[in-house]
Order: sequence, then structure tokens, then C-alpha cells
Amino acid sequence: MRRLLAPIAVLAVLACAPAEPAYLGTWVPDQSQADVTNITLQYEMVDSITYQVTVDGQTYTMSLDGTETETPWGGTTAVTPIDSLSWASVFRVGGTVISTDTVWLAADGQTLTSRANRPGPDGTVDVTEMQFRRVSGGPGLSGTWQASSMTGAMMGNMSIAAAGDSALEIHFASMQATCTPPLSGGDAVANSPMFDGTWTCAVAERDDGGLTLTWKRSGDPRYVSDFTVSADGNTLTEVATSTDVDEPVTLVYMRSTDEH
Repeated sequence: MRRLLAPIAVLAVLACAPAEPAYLGTWVPDQSQADVTNITLQYEMVDSITYQVTVDGQTYTMSLDGTETETPWGGTTAVTPIDSLSWASVFRVGGTVISTDTVWLAADGQTLTSRANRPGPDGTVDVTEMQFRRVSGGPGLSGTWQASSMTGAMMGNMSIAAAGDSALEIHFASMQATCTPPLSGGDAVANSPMFDGTWTCAVAERDDGGLTLTWKRSGDPRYVSDFTVSADGNTLTEVATSTDVDEPVTLVYMRSTDEH
């Protein structure tokens, strides 16, 4: 009888153990299901070489003479014209080049394309391209633009793993970003070449089994992502938005087949 009690006790403990959160795992984006069409971009001409730029509810001044100007995200941008319809820009954080970008207008002035070239950790270059259609304004950059598509490296793999019993390790390959927030809701330092050292993240588990991730700069919430897992556990949907404007972006991820 005593010999039977031990395995029975083990089974009882296993039966009572909490299930692993469904959001844990490595997730691969399905770019065909991404929806970025709520994003707006606005250029307002100040003078012949200066624009006021608004995106994600944040506004900064951009000069077209190559002068480095501060952005609301902690880096700088320097923009120079290539020709009458295209511009080159360099985004730096702490003096380090993070991305070299090209923006160009279609000949009819109704489509704007942005291509970001970001050095990857393995020496390759990650490319992300976004297209916008003109909503109002003109000529040239001036006016309001609505995103129509995004493709490329910015929609990269992400992973969420347990970090002990009381924290998560979250990694976004596209940003080379890692953060290990406590499940208690406290802030944790967010590490990425794209961050200037003032960024943190915090998480909250939801009653529906999903996860809410908040990115903060200097303690102020800037972006919020709600992650929801499908009933079969194989699809993760992220709805992300800036805290300054209601322009949600939807990204859909599939569970990595390497986990099966």
C-alpha cells in the first residue's frame, strides 16, 4: 500500500499544477495578415527646408539640410535630398547609426514609400518597406499620409519565455530588443540598439489568458500591445497602439513549428 501512495501523490501534484500560459513560445509573423492601415504620417512645411513631422501622435522638426534633429524616441535623424522626389536619412542613437533610410514620392505625388535599411547583428542588412497614400495636402511631402502596407524585417520573430517563476523574458528579433519584466507589473529595462537607455517595459496578464505589454520612455507609457492566443494555441494576435493616438496596428504570429 505504501508503495502505491508515492506515485498517486505525484499524479495529484501534477494534476493540480497550473497550466503553462499559452502565450509562451516562439512566434513567427504572418505578414499577409498584418494590418497597418490605421497609421497616419503628417508633414507640415515650416519653411523651404524645414518640416514638422507627426507620427504615432509624436511631433518633431525635420530639416532637409542634413542637420541632426532630436526625435521623440531618443535618437536623432539627419535628412538630405537625393533629388526633387526622394530623400535620404540617417537615424542614430547615442551617435551610432541604427538605420539608413530612403523616402520617395511617386511621380503623381499620391504615393509615398519609405525603405529602412538596418544593420543586423550578423552583419547583414534588414530591410523594411512601408507605403503610404496621400489623404490630403501637397505638393511634395506636405500633407497627411495613410499607411497602406508594410513588409520586411520589422515584422520579425518574437519570443516570450518564463524567466524563473515571477518574470518573463520577451525578445523581438526585428528590434534586437530584450526585456525581462516581472509578472507583478513592475518596470524592467528594455535593451535594444534602437533604445537610448530611457526605455522600460511592463506586463500584465489578462483574465482571458492574454498578455498586455507596455513600453515606456522615462516612465511615461508610449506604446501598448495586447497579445491574444487562439483557442488551439497556435496563433498569437498582437494589437499595438501608441498611447498618444488611437491608430491600432494588428500583427498575427504563428507558433514556431520547431516547438512541436
